[in-house]
This record gives sequence, C-alpha cells and structure tokens, in this order.
Amino acid sequence: MLEHTAFLRWQILRRRVEDGVPLTTLAAQQGIGLRTLQRWHAAHKRHGISGLATAKRRTAQRKTNPELVALMRG
Repeated sequence: MLEHTAFLRWQILRRRVEDGVPLTTLAAQQGIGLRTLQRWHAAHKRHGISGLATAKRRTAQRKTNPELVALMRG
C-alpha cells in the first residue's frame, strides 16, 4: 500500500503526467512551489509513485571548531 504522502502527491502530479498540465500551472493552482513540483516530478520519473514518498532524512552530527569553542568560553 502506498504511503499516504505519496498518494497525495500523486493526486497532484498525475495531472502533469497524464494530461500534460504544465508544472507552473499546477504550482499556481495548488499553492505549491514550482521547485517542489519539479523534484516530485523527477522522483516520479526515477522511481514511480513510490518515489513520491517522504524520504527519511539523516541528521549529521556537526563538529564545532575547537578554537571557536575556546573563544566562546573565554
């Protein structure tokens, strides 16, 4: 079964895929950024509807420069 998010995104994007509606038109009608729709469209081309599911994000641990930490501590 499709993830709910993928299904909702497909409901919007299918007008582009099946009917050829320009992404700029969809963006204006749906109130979604054009770049977002471009990413969805590219993901759909690569992976089909499953590509529209929300990607799990990895959070990277950032290391603060030790010299900056020393400066902040005084």
